Amino acid sequence: MDSDFFETDDNLLHDLILSIGIPPNIYGYSYIIHAMKLIMADPGYLHSVTKGLYIDIAKEFHTKPARVERAIRHAINTAWLYGDLAFIDSIFKNCVRPDKAVPSNSVFLARLYFYLKGLEYKQA
Repeated sequence: MDSDFFETDDNLLHDLILSIGIPPNIYGYSYIIHAMKLIMADPGYLHSVTKGLYIDIAKEFHTKPARVERAIRHAINTAWLYGDLAFIDSIFKNCVRPDKAVPSNSVFLARLYFYLKGLEYKQA
């Protein structure tokens, strides 16, 4: 994704995360924001979430990769429990396995990336 698009629309990502139902007072909110910035700068992170993305986020926030993973998972679970399910469905459609009910962290981040990429395409 063009980094200029993201820099000019930084609030877009914050608004999207809030609209999904992830409150800003949990760690996962900040980690997801940072994760999306890293992924937008280098989509290759989508192929190395555990061994790349979590490690880089942990370094930035002075924590451990396992804590980053858990906080993001907690944020996703919070959104699915308390968020706007109609809006969530409009973004994630059939990306969620019916037996799991909630997407994995990597599926969640990838779907957000492609959703934002689609917004960039529409605005171009």
